[in-house]
Amino acid sequence: MPDYGRTPDSYGYLESAVSMAEGKGYQYKSIWNSLWPIGYSTCILIIYLILPVSVLWASKIVNILFLWGIIYFFHKKHAERAFIFALPVGYLCKMAAYSWSETAYIVLLILSIYALHEYLNRTNQGLVWERFKFYFLAYASFLIRYIGLFMGLVTGALSVYYTWKRDFKKAKWTFLNSVLLFMGYYGYFLLNKYKGQLVWGGNRIDEIKPWKEVLALVIPGLMNEFILLRDVSLPDPLAWIGLVIQLLLMLYIVSIYRKELLTISFTLSRPMLLFLTGFLYLSIIFYLRFFSAFDMLSYRLLAPTTLLWLIAGLDWLSNPVRNDLWRKIEWPVTLFLLTMTITNLLPKNLSKLEAIFNRLTAH
Repeated sequence: MPDYGRTPDSYGYLESAVSMAEGKGYQYKSIWNSLWPIGYSTCILIIYLILPVSVLWASKIVNILFLWGIIYFFHKKHAERAFIFALPVGYLCKMAAYSWSETAYIVLLILSIYALHEYLNRTNQGLVWERFKFYFLAYASFLIRYIGLFMGLVTGALSVYYTWKRDFKKAKWTFLNSVLLFMGYYGYFLLNKYKGQLVWGGNRIDEIKPWKEVLALVIPGLMNEFILLRDVSLPDPLAWIGLVIQLLLMLYIVSIYRKELLTISFTLSRPMLLFLTGFLYLSIIFYLRFFSAFDMLSYRLLAPTTLLWLIAGLDWLSNPVRNDLWRKIEWPVTLFLLTMTITNLLPKNLSKLEAIFNRLTAH
């Protein structure tokens, strides 16, 4: 990759990590870094101080450790189904190659949703750590990326839901966590204001465009994200092939599970919680893009929704109660997701892809 997977954001993370290592504090361009929260640079700093590597390679190791962490979590959590749950993690391999915070954020997001579901379905209060595990994980995701604050909205919405269901115990717990999270967000934004005069953010690369222009760019981005086998916009021929393969697989799955799909009812199961959280994230990102000039919707910004939906889908499809149906689709789904891991690492430029192919076939 050009510049070893560094973008303007990457230089901000790396420079801030070096600044902290030199005892200057969390600074970027000699001022307090309110553009990005402190979490990812702190992770880089820890590896940089422990291992004899450059700050650049420390960022790569951080991403690898987070990937290993989520795979290990699935191994401990799901036992016989661990491999199934780990398959979508391959979609993050390309992300992890860049010095970006998204890998760490997505892992923490998944862990926080699991912790939320576990507590909502436990039969006893548990230890203090068990009671507050969700809060720590959710707040940690905010310290990695500001968009992590939407987990405060998730718990707030759940509080309303459980109040409506007259489950006041869960309503109280979710409301308390929502309040604590927003107090934490407010505290960090106050720190930003005190240290750097900006609550969050700073100068962005793009200016805010009219909504019609934004929509014209957002829709292709959503389409690109839908095509899991190829991270490139249409009319790329390989993207068309990937789209056809994916649609055929989806039709096959629907044909096998058609009776099960018709009997789905709303229950706040783990797959449903993963799906709804992914939907809320997508809705917020989609809405904010019309009013804030961050990057256009693409693999980098949409991956959280994609990962949550993939895990939710695999969780539901491979549930032991549907084991007979899962056996019919297990091999095609596994092959598809393993192929997805490889094809997303291929160059977007077809001429570069052709050069790689010619080099391989020349020997």
